[in-house]
Amino acid sequence: DVINNFVRGKILEDKAGNIWYCNESGIYKWDVFKEKIVRVKAFEKKAFSGVAFISVALDSNGSLWLFNVVYGIFEFNIYSGRLTQYPLAIKIKSSTIQTSFITVDEDENIWIRIFSNDVPYIVFNKSSHKYSLQLADDPPHAIFFSDHKMITAFDEKLVYKNLLNNQSYTIPKSINKKPISFYSFDGIKDNYGRLWMTARGTGLFCYDEKNNTFEEYHHDNSKIKSLPFNLTTCLLIDNSENF
Repeated sequence: DVINNFVRGKILEDKAGNIWYCNESGIYKWDVFKEKIVRVKAFEKKAFSGVAFISVALDSNGSLWLFNVVYGIFEFNIYSGRLTQYPLAIKIKSSTIQTSFITVDEDENIWIRIFSNDVPYIVFNKSSHKYSLQLADDPPHAIFFSDHKMITAFDEKLVYKNLLNNQSYTIPKSINKKPISFYSFDGIKDNYGRLWMTARGTGLFCYDEKNNTFEEYHHDNSKIKSLPFNLTTCLLIDNSENF
């Protein structure tokens, strides 16, 4: 009995091909064998005040990592059902929060951006279980990690930083030499050198690193195979390369 349809954060795939996500009411799994959605764990309002849980990552150990702006990072083992909390080291007033961005770097550290007045990126180290603050000056609205690079996304540009030699270069966002601007909640790199990015209510964008070009995808009533909606929030490329 699914009581909330929203997907908060990322959608994730386990080794068996099941799809996981969460929201303020619980942790859900699309059971690939039963072909139905199952609520694996319920979040009681008395315990968590109805605040949204945001799914972040599902690692090879079967740990589903979640974030809650009031209660911090949680580790949920999909095999045992054990839920472990790592409280935030700083206090955040939930009334000041607009939204948040979450990603995982190549060392599996969790990066969190809370859009309140004075909070930069919060980084949770999965090995030490400690928090730190990063990118306090001009924090980007999204960060993507791929191939030893940190890609920071701003409204009108992408900035690539090589984490091995700290060299950086900027890619202005443009299509047919015309500047474009969009705001990303999520991004994912495919196996063909393309970075796919959500764009709030303006569809889906793709940056082809090999050809240095951007493409955009929108809903179009005249095209059956266009996007169903222009509101894109989370992306997944599964083990069979379905997007």
